[in-house]
Amino acid sequence: MADVEEEEEQAEKKFRKCEKAGCPATYPVQCTKPECGKWRQLTKDIQLTASLAATYRCGMKLNNIKNEGPDQCSQPEDMVRH
Repeated sequence: MADVEEEEEQAEKKFRKCEKAGCPATYPVQCTKPECGKWRQLTKDIQLTASLAATYRCGMKLNNIKNEGPDQCSQPEDMVRH
C-alpha cells in the first residue's frame, strides 16, 4: 500500500511541476480493457495518478463527468503524440 501512495505522491509532484511549466492541456492514458487498449486524452483538470492509469477504462466517470455513449471503447482512438 505504501508503494501506491509513494507513486501517487510522485505523480502529484510531476503534475504540479508540469502545471507550473505550462504543459499541454491534455494527458494520454491507455484503456486497461484487454480487448481495447486505445489511448485517450484526459484534460488537465483530471489529475493522472498511478492508480488512475492502472485502472482507466474508456468512458469511465472522472470528476463526476461520464463520457457520452454506452461503449466508449468502440470510438476511434484519440490522436496521441508520444
